[in-house]
Amino acid sequence: MTKSRQYLHLASCFLAVASLILTGCGQQQEPSSSAAAPAPATSSGQQDVAAATQAAKEAASEVVDQAVAVAQDNLDRLVQAFEQADAATLANVKKAVAAVREASFADALPLLQQVAQQKLTPEQNQLLQDVIDMVSKHLAPADANDAVSDLKKSLPLGQ
Repeated sequence: MTKSRQYLHLASCFLAVASLILTGCGQQQEPSSSAAAPAPATSSGQQDVAAATQAAKEAASEVVDQAVAVAQDNLDRLVQAFEQADAATLANVKKAVAAVREASFADALPLLQQVAQQKLTPEQNQLLQDVIDMVSKHLAPADANDAVSDLKKSLPLGQ
């Protein structure tokens, strides 16, 4: 596993933990019908939760910052690796990198796949594949959300 994949995996793990902590693992507390005001929580318990939440946020932020730095480095190295390529290939690499930096992953992926069809050195191939994997991971949640949206539209709700 490459260093960038390790950082992205760690970032995903920390974000998942942070989101679980922040949402309380999806548990909702039922309001008591007999009590007009909620019972006071223990201050030490609140402090522990606040401290754990803050620690998770800081750890997640640090991992995300590291993952972003690694991704930026991979993009820079990708452009450098193709500096000696033909003009059309270099232009596609630069357009794809610009699209990734603007988070236009759907625009970047076809350009990267087109470059992948060229004869590449092992270094170019590895860098290109790392960037394609990164872009594909960003597209997967959007594809899943689109599929869920399409499914909801096709279901006869409330009829």
